[in-house]
Amino acid sequence: MIRKAGVSITVTSVTDLFAFFTGSLTLLPCVRSFSIVSAIGVLFLYFLSSTFLIACISIETSKEEEKKEERQCCCLSPAPGSTDNCTASGSTDICTASGSTDNCTASGSTQDSTEDSTESCSFSLDMRSEVGYLLTESIIFKLAVICLAGGVLGVSVWGSTMLRDDFDPGVFIPKDSYLGLFYEAEREYFPEVGDTVVLYFANVNHTQEFVRIRNLLLTLEKEKHIAFLDNWTEDFMSYLNHYVFKKSGTTFIDTESYDKLLKNGTFFQEKLIQFLYSIKGSPRRSVFKNFDTMDVSCGGSDTVLFSNLRYRHVQLGDSEERMKAMMAVKDLINASNIQGHVFTMSRDYANLETEQVVKAEIFRNMTLVFLCVLIISLFLLADLITSFLVVFTVILTLVNIMGFMHFLGLTLTGFTCLMLILSCGLSIDFAAHVAHGYITSSAETRKERVFQTIKECGPAIFHGGFSTFVVFLPLAASQGYVCMMIFQIMTMTVWFGLFNGLVLLPTLLSLIGPVSGVKSKQNDVTLTGPVTGIQEGYTVD
Repeated sequence: MIRKAGVSITVTSVTDLFAFFTGSLTLLPCVRSFSIVSAIGVLFLYFLSSTFLIACISIETSKEEEKKEERQCCCLSPAPGSTDNCTASGSTDICTASGSTDNCTASGSTQDSTEDSTESCSFSLDMRSEVGYLLTESIIFKLAVICLAGGVLGVSVWGSTMLRDDFDPGVFIPKDSYLGLFYEAEREYFPEVGDTVVLYFANVNHTQEFVRIRNLLLTLEKEKHIAFLDNWTEDFMSYLNHYVFKKSGTTFIDTESYDKLLKNGTFFQEKLIQFLYSIKGSPRRSVFKNFDTMDVSCGGSDTVLFSNLRYRHVQLGDSEERMKAMMAVKDLINASNIQGHVFTMSRDYANLETEQVVKAEIFRNMTLVFLCVLIISLFLLADLITSFLVVFTVILTLVNIMGFMHFLGLTLTGFTCLMLILSCGLSIDFAAHVAHGYITSSAETRKERVFQTIKECGPAIFHGGFSTFVVFLPLAASQGYVCMMIFQIMTMTVWFGLFNGLVLLPTLLSLIGPVSGVKSKQNDVTLTGPVTGIQEGYTVD
């Protein structure tokens, strides 16, 4: 078992390990942590499968063999050239259970059970042979497989082009919950109430940069996607005009007047601090800090370097519209030329920033993973055509998944990025097992190799994929977004991976697979030790 499956398990484990290691190079902390933990899990799983599991199977097999010897009889047929007959009256039969000399055909129960087992095994072999025949001999079936894969690929590419990088925190909240109903009512009846954003000024001399700050805030107020902005500069202008220049209204301070105020020592700074202790300015006093990031003191003349204010967007649509609004604000900030650090932040802005990183990172990581799979496959399979077919199968599976994600209403987020990395690891397994079975086949022609590979590896690959699907099947009853998303992506991973790895890949190998390659030598089993209980001149049937 180790001789046949050990190398195949090593190939898939190494490719999975390097695929997850490549995923750990991302800038997203959640994806990096997930990839590292997954790589460690693959490493330990490979170690335990190669040591502990094999030992347990060996012990259990030995026990089963002992039980088998206790309840089964062996009918010894004469060696070639002997005149004795096993069924003759003078024949000697062996029953390891009790040492009796009864004919094994006399035991009806043993014969029936053997026939049942033989019929079951024969049915399984017939099914595998039929599938192998279709994949190797039937031209119509091959054309149907290729056309089906091409049609699904076309739909998947179309869906992938429309796949959006949109993250809506509301999907984590059940729609029939109190909070879900609240958000729905807010969007319907209060469309002007959007995301609240904080605009920060850090290491900005508010005395020297007052004109630029005021112009920036006035420009932001004119933006159609901003419903409200706390423009403290207008109230401060009103304070100056009324209490300093004895004027009413909020007329502009012209450049000449402003330059005179700046030349007048600490006059402007003192008036700004006095404004912060006035009726209109006191609500904002807590967000103004001096150079020690401490609250400004009444009567002082400290330079204000830190402050922040809030503005609120109108209700925006999808992430593309929200992204445009965020980038418009950032462009205005960059164009203001304020000396210092000016930036904005909110929860929605943080999600949008994450989406920008995810969109760039996911394609970079997938490219690195495919390149890594190609290199490892070339190194372990030692065949260029087979390695390219493995990579093609993995890419095809991921394109299928991403395309149908759009039709299922899923979008590119940090969570779906994690699942795509996991899907990449699983889809590698389906293709690598088939490719390794084909390369190490002892057959001479492509068709014979594919037939032997399907016959030996097909059931194990299908059972592994189907058992993975059964594990995630209970998540289908969940109403939570994360559980449903995991179920949908893993279901597509299993069935697309099985089709591409177990049906399409053998079809392509039967057409363009390498003819010469590494062949696994079939060693005949020989008995080197003494055999007890078998008379001389007889062989075991």
